[in-house]
Amino acid sequence: STPAAFHHLTGTVTPEAPVAHGFTAVAACSTLQSALVGTMVLSCSDGVLVADTHSCEGPSCDATTIGGMEVAALTDGQSTVLQGRCSQLEAGLSGDGLVTCRAGLVKADHLTCAGGQCSAAYTEASLGDTAADVGTPT
Repeated sequence: STPAAFHHLTGTVTPEAPVAHGFTAVAACSTLQSALVGTMVLSCSDGVLVADTHSCEGPSCDATTIGGMEVAALTDGQSTVLQGRCSQLEAGLSGDGLVTCRAGLVKADHLTCAGGQCSAAYTEASLGDTAADVGTPT
């Protein structure tokens, strides 16, 4: 088995049969998380199994409202710019907000905004991402 990651999702994937050095096998992306679709490639090199999840696709994100702003439905990995709307994400922010769909969750990237301070509503960071889970400002 080998560790595998897709955006903020992590887990372990075990091939159906042993994979010899220099060979590959495929595994369903849903073995990592049931909502994922596609297949990942498992490669063996010198006894080390590596999972390539680049061909996995996460679930889409439904249309939602963030800080009073309507965000249209997005496909996994798709981003949209909310022009001049940072102030609606949190008081004191200015500029254009950026939201991205990642594995079924809409994330707001505050790095595109200017000003403001850290808020408890935006504290859960994703693995390796600069985006934070979106909540209602408190």
